[in-house]
Amino acid sequence: MKPKLSVIVPCYNEAQNIPLVLERFATTFQGGFQKFTELIIVDNNSNDDTARVLKKELKKTRYKFARSVFQSTPGYGAAIRKGLESASGEFLCWTHADLQTDPADVVRAYKILMQQPSPQRCYVKGDRKGRPLFDQSFTTGMSLFETFYLGTVLHDINAQPNIIHRSFFQKLPQLPDDFSLDLALLYLAKRMRLRIIRFPVRFAKRIHGESSWNTSFKGKFKFIKRTLDFTRKLDARLRNQGLPIPGVFTKYVGLSFELLRIPFISFCFIGGLSTILNYLVFFVLFQTVSVNYLVASGIGYVIGVLFSFIFNKMHTFRSKGHAGLELVKYLGVYLASLLLSIALLYAMVALIGIHPLVANVLVIIVTTLTNFFGCKIFVFRVNRRPGEGQAQRASNHAYLKTDLCSQSS
Repeated sequence: MKPKLSVIVPCYNEAQNIPLVLERFATTFQGGFQKFTELIIVDNNSNDDTARVLKKELKKTRYKFARSVFQSTPGYGAAIRKGLESASGEFLCWTHADLQTDPADVVRAYKILMQQPSPQRCYVKGDRKGRPLFDQSFTTGMSLFETFYLGTVLHDINAQPNIIHRSFFQKLPQLPDDFSLDLALLYLAKRMRLRIIRFPVRFAKRIHGESSWNTSFKGKFKFIKRTLDFTRKLDARLRNQGLPIPGVFTKYVGLSFELLRIPFISFCFIGGLSTILNYLVFFVLFQTVSVNYLVASGIGYVIGVLFSFIFNKMHTFRSKGHAGLELVKYLGVYLASLLLSIALLYAMVALIGIHPLVANVLVIIVTTLTNFFGCKIFVFRVNRRPGEGQAQRASNHAYLKTDLCSQSS
């Protein structure tokens, strides 16, 4: 029977990990999952005992769902590409052999994909949790660079696992041979308007061996240099192959709208607009209509608050709750935030001795955060995007809670 899902695992000098990788996948794929899944282990021209260990382990009947292929061209991207080309499943998945991402995440990703109304138009990708602060900071910096250089929101680009439909892979141009492959695929998926679905995965320590690149500052520097070089060439290469890559103006207009889908950025943007509207109403009433300045200020403030409430409800939080009740809670959050800002400003200036101008900036940052989380947690009933159902959210929460408990024990 032709497999429904092909899982590609690239290996370079992973002889110690291979028996454990096979065992973990065999355990994970129990309960009928093996019947429609194939595991393809790609030996990426290893110079240890990988080939011998693979040959020995794959003779075992327990691993009849698995097979191996050889890729002589060095590089993570070359190995993934070889596996994808060798796969026979309708859906294609890849993940690492170092077991830093649990093989069970492949099953979770596949189930999330199958919950979607159009799984052929989706790209499911992990979102790593529990990483060291330095590694997370490095990833965030690279994500910001890629986002603004390529003009589309990209984050945790190298997270695993990944699942795509075969039709997407068949439309792709020549892919890179190194670790920038994950960047290329995620970027192309966004440009081809696939729906990107991220789900949390716990990132564990390697059990055996060491990373082929993430071992030192020198390794990270080489990785950055290769990625930046690939990024600079990516747009030109894709245009030459006739793929739909927007111009500079269109790219950054699109990025602006994409960033406004991020709740906190949308919240701050709407807050800025409401402040401008508040002042414009005050200016018109005071200067043109000669309304008392206190009355004009009050009217401007009320209009600004109502504007921010309406647009935060509709756009930022997409709430379906009762408007009247939410408005009362919204005003309550802002009143509490006002009292907090007065108390903080007094404490910073009178008790700590911070200059009022500096203190006011700090207070604005704090109250912006309290207003945002107050609205998100207390005021609005957040309307999740289609496909992000209660069962999926409960599964993600339970998964992270279980793993964090086991990690601390």
